[in-house]
Amino acid sequence: MSLNNIPSYHPGESMRHRITGFVLAWLILIGLGANLTQAAETKLSLLLDKIEATPGETVLAGIRLELKEGWHTYWRYGGDAAQPPRITWKLPPGITAGNIRWPLPVKEESSGLYSYAYHDDIVLLVPLTVGSDLKTGSIKLNADVFWLECKESCIPRNGTVSRTLKIGATDKSSPEASSLAAWNNKVPPPAVDLKFKADWSKSMADDERQLTIELAEKQGFYFKDFYPFENEDYEIGGKTTFEQAEGKSL
Repeated sequence: MSLNNIPSYHPGESMRHRITGFVLAWLILIGLGANLTQAAETKLSLLLDKIEATPGETVLAGIRLELKEGWHTYWRYGGDAAQPPRITWKLPPGITAGNIRWPLPVKEESSGLYSYAYHDDIVLLVPLTVGSDLKTGSIKLNADVFWLECKESCIPRNGTVSRTLKIGATDKSSPEASSLAAWNNKVPPPAVDLKFKADWSKSMADDERQLTIELAEKQGFYFKDFYPFENEDYEIGGKTTFEQAEGKSL
């Protein structure tokens, strides 16, 4: 099996991007202005897999976005002009937040443009580390959340969620623990010691590059799809195609 991915790099289009970004931001603000008096179409909540944790342990937190039917928000890389949710934690001393664990989104295509979206219900997972010298007692965990709420147009939303966590002598699971574990299983695991070859070749257009990623099948892995992470220096576009050649996955 092989993967031939055709993303595009556009170093020469900064002015067009600025204009496009301005227009999109203007459209989003129009949507916001038209909905200032409307309630958000998303229910925001904070989940914890423990109601009590011991010093030195990790608590799995989840920012849950329950979207109404027909609405969606975006993954860490949403695609053209899409913004991902952002979480700003306000935590007491001794509690440290890790990186967001992103469940796999739905990859969608419209008029040759690709987006990576969440529909209906999504939980963004964040590990919270409890300091080993933290004293026992109850602490407050707070998070400010930004997300785009999209249907025919997108509306920027902000919300704040909080929960109380007890620091004690034993770990006690919460009623949400099994649900958070299920969401954690939807996060793609990193491939350990994965070896591959990538070629960034110039195409006919000066501002585009074709990316080919080659993986030997003997490693026990094969390509199923390509979901790029966010990057400010280039944009990804075009269709991902798969090929099989000489026992290699491209």
